[in-house]
Amino acid sequence: MSGGRWITPTLPSGVEIGGTEPADICTASCPVAGGKFMPGEERTIALLISAPAEVSPGDLGTGSVQLGATFAWGGLLPDVDPADNVATFAITAG
Repeated sequence: MSGGRWITPTLPSGVEIGGTEPADICTASCPVAGGKFMPGEERTIALLISAPAEVSPGDLGTGSVQLGATFAWGGLLPDVDPADNVATFAITAG
């Protein structure tokens, strides 16, 4: 049995996730590639985000992603500080 790891994005209106790199299809949440995390391990993934062509260049707002994990058949892993599983970033159209 194994668990799962995923990220759940929160984005400004009109901004969408097109996928991740390493490549995966991403809609409401995205699986995190690479299997089980080892103690102290870090991973980097790129979010491919887009906005409609009619969006004016400039600041579109703030986005965030939250990392989640389950063990075996869906039991959520306990977390001492869930707030440290959230990354926040600015989104700008060029």
